[in-house]
Amino acid sequence: MRSSTSAGDRLCPVAEHAELGRQVGLLRAEVARLRLAERQARWAAAHDRLTGLLNRDGFHAAVAGLAGRDGVLDGALLVLDLDRFKPVNDLFGHAVGDAVLVAVARRLAGVDGLVVSARLGGDEFAGFVAGGKRRAAAAAAEVVERLARPVAVGNVLLQVGASVGVAKVTDVGGLGEGVVRADLAMLVAKRAATPIVWWHPDLALHRSRDALDVRPPPVTAKGGGPLAPTPRPSPEPSSIT
Repeated sequence: MRSSTSAGDRLCPVAEHAELGRQVGLLRAEVARLRLAERQARWAAAHDRLTGLLNRDGFHAAVAGLAGRDGVLDGALLVLDLDRFKPVNDLFGHAVGDAVLVAVARRLAGVDGLVVSARLGGDEFAGFVAGGKRRAAAAAAEVVERLARPVAVGNVLLQVGASVGVAKVTDVGGLGEGVVRADLAMLVAKRAATPIVWWHPDLALHRSRDALDVRPPPVTAKGGGPLAPTPRPSPEPSSIT
């Protein structure tokens, strides 16, 4: 039986080797592209796109990963909510509000002892501090101090601040409940206009967010007075602090 490929149609050994190298190169490029896409998908599933911080799922996974083999997790959970953030969006627009959230994320990243930080959604953030109560108290105080500093967006100085709830956590199994407790403590702090509140059993009476009447004070400028509506500035990312 005759071959359908004539001798003249065959590639010379050098050409065959070059074609094989090209095909291998294409295959390697495709594998690299797929691996990159997979890494990007995993990152997106665990992170907040705006701030680059972990999201809620990523936060739980990261904190759980700090536990020992027996599930012991020695530390405290912080849940914080920005004060006077809604008026920022209402007065200056969402672009400025987003710039404030990015600035908050940057400041949280520099808090001593806050080994994991995340944006849970909206203007609510969370963190985990490994170790005892003293370290957690110091980290919570630093969070409040950092977020009380004015945020510069373009030609506007905004001062928001934060209310922080803290809850001790001792094992991975109690991580979800710990976040709930810290969240409730944060809401009590916001209602009482107290920067930091630690969870304690009495707060279990306030299991529902609706049970807490939270009325944050008006957004203020650096001077401390209420901000009057002004023309919306164009946020300049390079000037956000």
